[in-house]
Amino acid sequence: MTTPQDQHQNIDCETVRYANANAPHSLLSTPTPTPYSPLPVPYSHSPPVTQRALLLINPYARRGEQTRLQVIEWLKAFDMEFIDVPIADPAKISDLIQTYRDRVDRVIIGGGDGTMNAAIAGLLATQLPLGVIPLGTANNLARTLKLPQSLEMACRAIVQGKTQLIDLGCVNGKYFLNVAGMGISADINQQVEDNVKRRWGVFAYAMTALRVISRYRRFTAEIRCNDQSVWVKTFQITVCNGRYYGSGLTVAADAAIDDERLDLCSLEVQHWWQAIALIPTLMRGEYATGQRIRVLQGQEIEIYTTKPRLIDTDGEVSSRTPAYFRVIPKAISVFVPD
Repeated sequence: MTTPQDQHQNIDCETVRYANANAPHSLLSTPTPTPYSPLPVPYSHSPPVTQRALLLINPYARRGEQTRLQVIEWLKAFDMEFIDVPIADPAKISDLIQTYRDRVDRVIIGGGDGTMNAAIAGLLATQLPLGVIPLGTANNLARTLKLPQSLEMACRAIVQGKTQLIDLGCVNGKYFLNVAGMGISADINQQVEDNVKRRWGVFAYAMTALRVISRYRRFTAEIRCNDQSVWVKTFQITVCNGRYYGSGLTVAADAAIDDERLDLCSLEVQHWWQAIALIPTLMRGEYATGQRIRVLQGQEIEIYTTKPRLIDTDGEVSSRTPAYFRVIPKAISVFVPD
């Protein structure tokens, strides 16, 4: 007998199989996606008590325990019922959501982008709306949604109940709420240490970036998008479902997390230090001809590299090239300010 927990373990945005799977990766190999299943049918359950939340605060996030106590006080002040469940392993967040699905009408999660990513399977299976308490280093999802950094205001937005349907990104069967990348970002995310990240925040990424970039070399990739193919030499390819990535960078000035498209940005400068002068442009997401920045938009994107490259999704290394990206429109409901 298959339990709801077993079902969630099998949820995938698609299964991608590649021709000649046992052969070395090649630019000439073409992925052959098998037919993917639609999003899981929402679980039918009896209505829970009005405004009862499942509260999940990542204890490993910065100020995790201190924040949990503050969030509890604000939820009590706003007269919201909640079930406070300790998280022993952030990777099990989706299991907890499934376990409490019949007892709550919303899920409140405190953590960074990686913590929110860990909840995707549970949110899809239950169709419970998500309340975000931003406690991470970059908090790009919260910035994309224009969520307040204040704990009081973040809790108030969840209690007030205004929701927005947002898209999901998917690459090689791995979901992402905000961003996926290959190149410099994946190497940084692989090398940055969790304890250093918790202690130093964005400076931990800066210190790791200096080590990585100084010895990094461009890689060759083929990008297929909108029935066109382009070959590039690049330091970084970023694919966004949301608007912001990195530490304050904007993938495109008009990007939105509900625009039913993915935005790709490829950094094609000849030397890494040339990117320093482009930081203001990258922060605005407005690019001019000749800046060695390539921008593409599409619902499906394929990327091939001469040798396998790591791919990070919402800050966690999760896959390798070749890569098949797609957008899943209006997949998750989140609480947003009025």
